[in-house]
Order: sequence, then structure tokens, then C-alpha cells
Amino acid sequence: MRLALVLAQENGLATGDLALGVAGVLALAAVIVVALKRRKP
Repeated sequence: MRLALVLAQENGLATGDLALGVAGVLALAAVIVVALKRRKP
């Protein structure tokens, strides 16, 4: 984990891509949860 942080700090673009990836996954999960809630009565 610490090694990953060091590599991320060395490459700012990698950190940005990681943040966008995490945000995308969270957004996708939120959409799925909302869709499932709407399907169930």
C-alpha cells in the first residue's frame, strides 16, 4: 500500500487517473443501487 502511494506521488497523472477511476466506480455503483431500488416495490 505504501509503495502504491509512493508511485502515485511520483506520477501526478496516475493519481488523477486513480481518482477518476474510483469516482467512476462509485458513480456506477450508485446508479445500480438506485436502479435496483426502483425495480423493487
